[in-house]
Amino acid sequence: MDTKQLLNQFREAQSDIFEEWLRRMHRAGQANPRMTGREDFLRRFTGLLAALELCCRDAKTAMSAESERDAFCLVQPLADEARFGQKRGMDLEFFLGYFKTMISCVEERLAGADVSAAARTDMILKLRRVADCTEMNIVAGWQTPGMVVPEQRSANPATSDKLLRAIFMSVGEGILLVDEDLEIVQVNQQACEIFGMQFQNIVGSNIRSLLEEADAALLIRHMEDLIDGQRRHVEVTFLYVDGKTFPATVTLARSDLDSRLYWSLIVRDDTQQKAMEMQLRQEKQQVEEMNLTLKTVMKSIEEDRKDRESRLASKIKTSLLPGLKKIEAASEAGTRRSYLAILEEQLIRLTTGSEKELDAGLLKLTKTEIEVCRLVQAGCSSKDICTTMKLSYDTVQTHRKNIRKKLGLSGEKLNLHAFLMNRVL
Repeated sequence: MDTKQLLNQFREAQSDIFEEWLRRMHRAGQANPRMTGREDFLRRFTGLLAALELCCRDAKTAMSAESERDAFCLVQPLADEARFGQKRGMDLEFFLGYFKTMISCVEERLAGADVSAAARTDMILKLRRVADCTEMNIVAGWQTPGMVVPEQRSANPATSDKLLRAIFMSVGEGILLVDEDLEIVQVNQQACEIFGMQFQNIVGSNIRSLLEEADAALLIRHMEDLIDGQRRHVEVTFLYVDGKTFPATVTLARSDLDSRLYWSLIVRDDTQQKAMEMQLRQEKQQVEEMNLTLKTVMKSIEEDRKDRESRLASKIKTSLLPGLKKIEAASEAGTRRSYLAILEEQLIRLTTGSEKELDAGLLKLTKTEIEVCRLVQAGCSSKDICTTMKLSYDTVQTHRKNIRKKLGLSGEKLNLHAFLMNRVL
């Protein structure tokens, strides 16, 4: 199932998703009939699906969101909804909680979807990228003149401080604010949890202390290349408090305030994502190995089939066809019956899959030699055979010698009587 089919499933389940979202908002004490109605939810839910659909349609541009314009175009319907919500009295903290609860409900629905691991991972990555871009654009837009009245902001600094705290505490990723001396001047609680450090141990430290030397140089180089208002995504490896490392994606943004430079770093821990990617690679490798093994087995089966056909053809040519010619040439009924009995035994061995070699030599025997074999099989000695067949002793010995040669017993210690005991003559 591809991502477009998955989006269609979300559309079909939007009423169920709304009911689950509303239950969660009630549990969080955030239910408000004026702001948590079905119509508003479905409109914002449609905006979320539109952003996901854009990711599916143009994954390279939409998922990287390298520029502000790309990111805003991706989530413009959701940003418009944020403006509409603010006009109705919704504050930033409430809207972010509203939106993050919606994302959580969609992720839960995705976890239970009957799709492949690859499709689920792909949709999770798109959903998280849309969530990141939405939060960044809404947070930035909430502070623009178009969304906050300048007189109110300048006249009430306490409101601005409260808004800043709401931003830092509501965003689901870690946030670091770094000044031009590369000193960390502010962090949110999520950043503290990501690095496993206390607030007072991070604030005031140099950003280099959270990275290995090569990654620190890479991050600083990108910071220096930014201009005011520009954003950039960088993949680096951070250091945890105990010295262990973890992969992360950093969204950098530069702001010039009061003749000083500041950078905001939004840190997303990619440990789980990298683990899922590794699992997918391992599963892909296992499938490829299984396919290779299957091909080898199929090739072996085909070779065995050809070998069996070749051996069967050889046995028919060397054992059965000579017998048919013997039967055709025999004039006496008794002789034909002897050859038919031998031929029947050969056919039974072929049809039962016997691995024993067919006694092609029996079909080479003459009428007199077959008679000698029957008497030997019956336990008669050479003297008894002489008397019964009215032959001289030397003649009987010559027949016995020729029989052993035709049956491939020359030079073998195997007794002729023992050899003929299990044969049909």
